[in-house]
Amino acid sequence: ACSLVYREPGRVAARQYRFTEAAAFQQKAVTTDPTDDIAKAELAFNLLRLGRTNEGRPLLEAAFSSDPFNVQAYNMLNVLDSLAG
Repeated sequence: ACSLVYREPGRVAARQYRFTEAAAFQQKAVTTDPTDDIAKAELAFNLLRLGRTNEGRPLLEAAFSSDPFNVQAYNMLNVLDSLAG
């Protein structure tokens, strides 16, 4: 779980509304451990907050596919679907 070294600072940055920095940390976490679905979901959320939907949605779908019990990912995918419709 070496990705945790990057994932946690990313989570802290996001709590302080520093979404660009948070996304950078989460990207490092995903690069370090491509199977870290929590980091994928958090990266997706931060990309969506930055308006980068085309990059964030596929990551969110991948994270939800691996963890179908992630309620936040499920809800955000539903919101994105309703906005697109």
